Amino acid sequence: MTIPSLAPRLALAAAALAGAVSVSAQTPVTVEVVDEVVALVNGQMISRSELERQVTIQVERLGIPDDPTVIEDLRRQVLNGMVDNTLILQVAAQRGMRVPDRYFEEWKQETMKEMNVPDEEEFIRQVRLQGSSMEELRKQFSEGVLISEIRRQDIEERVTISEPEIEQRYGENIEDFVRAPQVRLAELVVHVGEAGEADARRRIGEAQALIASGTDFAEVARVRSESDSAESGGDLGLFQLDELDDVFRQVVEGLEPGGVSEPLRIGESFYVLQLASRTEESTIGLDEVRNQIAESLYAEKLQNEMERFVRDLRENAIVEIRLEPVPGTP
Repeated sequence: MTIPSLAPRLALAAAALAGAVSVSAQTPVTVEVVDEVVALVNGQMISRSELERQVTIQVERLGIPDDPTVIEDLRRQVLNGMVDNTLILQVAAQRGMRVPDRYFEEWKQETMKEMNVPDEEEFIRQVRLQGSSMEELRKQFSEGVLISEIRRQDIEERVTISEPEIEQRYGENIEDFVRAPQVRLAELVVHVGEAGEADARRRIGEAQALIASGTDFAEVARVRSESDSAESGGDLGLFQLDELDDVFRQVVEGLEPGGVSEPLRIGESFYVLQLASRTEESTIGLDEVRNQIAESLYAEKLQNEMERFVRDLRENAIVEIRLEPVPGTP
């Protein structure tokens, strides 16, 4: 049986394999071990070499420190994940599910394009540089697609989120939906150049005088400011007060909306700040965060359903873990 309507989810499978192939000349870390069976899943073997390959990928991807205890903990976590994946893949096999070859070819061509790899020969070279092979990559791809499809059929389609659930989560966590006070700032900047500090003071003073005479701050900033923000009239956007430098925060706290500061010398530049607007602390309305809450609830339910699904598979399976620590680890 061929998996129905799988093509639209090809990108999902590719995302699940992100990092399996990347443009790099770095040779993966290797661990010399005797290839032994570290787990049996309904009689299907997981070898030490398979496990160590996955551990190496995770160590490099996550930047795990070279600590034997940490890596041994990771090794056991990775093995548990491999057992779970094996159980899911066994379900797919029982259902006669397979991934047509053309899906891998489509993914490979798209990946080559994203990597800017000119031809298949170079792509194969990059795969080998990562210590893998096209056969292994094809296997990883197919397994990723099958796991995603079982997840869709048996888990995702069960998960639903209702409006009452969203409202309840919002009400129970209202303190998480408080918007801190914010200020909108604009700047006018003059740098101390070769002409010296006196010249810079003169130029910032002229700009300040124009603003004091009633000329719009943004117009003066567009013409007189020497910062990248000049094009937008000096607009810096919204900030929470605790995001500001101590000097800026003290100045801003003393301004009313529309107010302009005295020139500030910071480093080799003079700044004039405008407090364009100030907002008070407020509660974010449900409409603004409904999608965020729904996504959070969905992720939680999906995780719970996934754990339940795998737990049921384990309860009805014969799983034997034979993993012993790599010599030299606790």
